[in-house]
Amino acid sequence: MSDLNIETTYGSIMSGSLFAFGLSGVLTTQVAVYWKLYGDKEELLYRRILVIFVWLLDCAHSALIWAACWFYFVTHFTNKAKLDFLPTQVALTVVSTAIQTMIYHFHFASKIHVASKRNWLVTGPIVFLAFARLVAASVSTSEMIKLKAYSAFAQVYPGWVFTLGLSLSSGVDILVSGWMCYFLWKLKAKSTLTKTVQMVDNLILYTLENGAATCLFTTASLVCWLCMPYNLVFLGLHFVIGKLYANSLVASLITRKVFQMRSGGAITFGDPSSLSGPSNLVSNNIGSGFIPSFQIPKSPLSPRSNHGVQSFTKSGDSIALGIRKIEVQVQQDVQRTSDDLDMVTAKHLAAKSVK
Repeated sequence: MSDLNIETTYGSIMSGSLFAFGLSGVLTTQVAVYWKLYGDKEELLYRRILVIFVWLLDCAHSALIWAACWFYFVTHFTNKAKLDFLPTQVALTVVSTAIQTMIYHFHFASKIHVASKRNWLVTGPIVFLAFARLVAASVSTSEMIKLKAYSAFAQVYPGWVFTLGLSLSSGVDILVSGWMCYFLWKLKAKSTLTKTVQMVDNLILYTLENGAATCLFTTASLVCWLCMPYNLVFLGLHFVIGKLYANSLVASLITRKVFQMRSGGAITFGDPSSLSGPSNLVSNNIGSGFIPSFQIPKSPLSPRSNHGVQSFTKSGDSIALGIRKIEVQVQQDVQRTSDDLDMVTAKHLAAKSVK
């Protein structure tokens, strides 16, 4: 109880709350950008519902943080006896963060499941550990509401349950990032096109950065909880964790459009059912939303034309080679036509000069 003072309670809660509210503003902006990019276009309904639910859950999480700040900074601002009191609003932020975390992990687990050709040995542990994290957070929340004191919650039980929840969250982050990078690396190994390799390298870097941000704050909160269980530094960091997961999830949906624009439309991030089998560099089992697939572009001559596209082979590299050959042939034909016109013009002028 000696470590529990105004600086480590009010200061930690205030700092964490300000950072969390800032990330909520970033999330709202990202949701607006997502709706602008995909709101009036073909987009899977579940993704739209997912984005709306994540945003509403984040709003509820922010409301709980605001209520906790009101409790400490307005209602009981001068009452030092309330420093050790654990309000229900704070307890509910724990389970709210866990739900946001589980949604994030389940979303990427579905991508990994498709990329692994529905191998439950790969995605099963991710799903199980993500759900176990929610169970641990639910138990922690119920104990917080029951005990109503930070000092009592920091005891061996239920302290180890809260520790388990944070540990599982960090572990699942590592699993998700690791498997995503592995399947992207396999995709990179299948292509020899420089543009494709560079695009996959960017995706791998984005995956590592995305996973590192959430894992870093979760680990920091865990370390503070283990080293300083009787102050609220861990709680200030914990306020931020749910915001990071929500922002990372929506950002991953927005980057589909960004990478597609950078690839000039050759990369699509749509639903696997919309992809044609032999025309992909990667099979339909790779999935959508993050791991790209490369498709044969339609013939620019005519939608009914059977020429050009039929000459392409099944692989994406052969497709690109065929396109380059066509472009070279067109350039040669244009050059020959230009040379012929110049020759005819020269002959005509020579004939006039003779006359």
